[in-house]
Amino acid sequence: MCEAISEESEIYADIQVERSKQIARWGDQFHTNSQWFLIESEELGEVARDILDGQHINKLRTELVQVAAVAVAWINDLDKRYGYHNQPEAP
Repeated sequence: MCEAISEESEIYADIQVERSKQIARWGDQFHTNSQWFLIESEELGEVARDILDGQHINKLRTELVQVAAVAVAWINDLDKRYGYHNQPEAP
């Protein structure tokens, strides 16, 4: 169990590094959910391309970290726009 947590910690650290690169390149991003969906879809398209092209696992992993970092950015944007856990859920 501790080994799995350690491995996940490394993954989260990689996502945080990627997120820092994104912020340095584009600053904080604020988009509509439709725009975020398009951005995330483009990243997922890169994953699909790497799978179909038989890219090395390191390239695929890098793309997946980018997918996760974009998801973090999207969640951060939602939290800033609407407040974390402050929105009532639809019935």
